[in-house]
Amino acid sequence: MADHRKRQMQEIPISLGQDVQQICVCYDVYSDEILGAIQDGADSVEKISYRTYACQGCGNCRFKIEALLEGGVPLSVE
Repeated sequence: MADHRKRQMQEIPISLGQDVQQICVCYDVYSDEILGAIQDGADSVEKISYRTYACQGCGNCRFKIEALLEGGVPLSVE
């Protein structure tokens, strides 16, 4: 994984164990909606975007969505 991507992943302010948090600012999409789409079979950022509209604006939430897709990846570094 490229150093810049590792750095971005460390800056993601959510964790799978935490409360529901906003992932996509542009379309006001929250982590529970993304996780619900994943549970319903969405297995790519594009499929999640189609179901939730996340990542259809500025695209800054793409790394957060990818991290949620990977599952079990710590999304915040403490």
